[in-house]
Amino acid sequence: MSLITATRDVQLVPVLEVEPWRLSDRPLPADGPARAHAAAWDAHFRECVADAGFEAVALIAPGAHFVRARDLTGHPLLDRLIAERLADTGLPNFPDPDGPDDCPPIERVGALAGGYALVVDDIPVHLPGCCGDLGDLDEWSAALAERPRDDLLWIGHPMLRIEFVGDRVTLTERDDDPMLHLGLDRRSVTLPTAWLGTAIVAARVEHARVRADVTDVVARLIGDAALAAEVALALVK
Repeated sequence: MSLITATRDVQLVPVLEVEPWRLSDRPLPADGPARAHAAAWDAHFRECVADAGFEAVALIAPGAHFVRARDLTGHPLLDRLIAERLADTGLPNFPDPDGPDDCPPIERVGALAGGYALVVDDIPVHLPGCCGDLGDLDEWSAALAERPRDDLLWIGHPMLRIEFVGDRVTLTERDDDPMLHLGLDRRSVTLPTAWLGTAIVAARVEHARVRADVTDVVARLIGDAALAAEVALALVK
């Protein structure tokens, strides 16, 4: 297991997931999982983005499909991610092909996939998992408030193990993480609890900025500024 000790800086960076296979039919790399073959998957990501006609955008970590939310401000990819979530909802400009039913359009809007990357001394250590979203900052806040001796932290699947001891907190990949069965090293990071609190406060500010950016895009896509704010609450919880 790799134990990483924070020495100067910790951040929780809002990220959004950009799945390359939704942008292109290009075959997936045959090398193996992205974490073990980052270069091949990074090249695949760039090629898929180009296939879809978008300008390049940087991933937050090698082999990952997460982009800093701030890097998507004004980028057409953000429009694409949002439009996919609005498709077939029945919202203006996104008609439901099956026609209206009893489910209000706003309730059909799913949150943008992503979450928060734990960046330690400028190195992304823990990334969100499957089914994570930007509302997961509440999970980080709850853990800090409760300070469990040993518990699980929801960041999507798989979750992290979180432990508070004294004035420090340690976050570790679980033994049953399926990626670890491929022979990859398990990561663990330890840091002062106060630093995590500072990171959460900063992430709240970024969360509000991302929601504002998303609101602007939604207003343009549906042509209704008043409704856009409500939709953005569903996209960025």
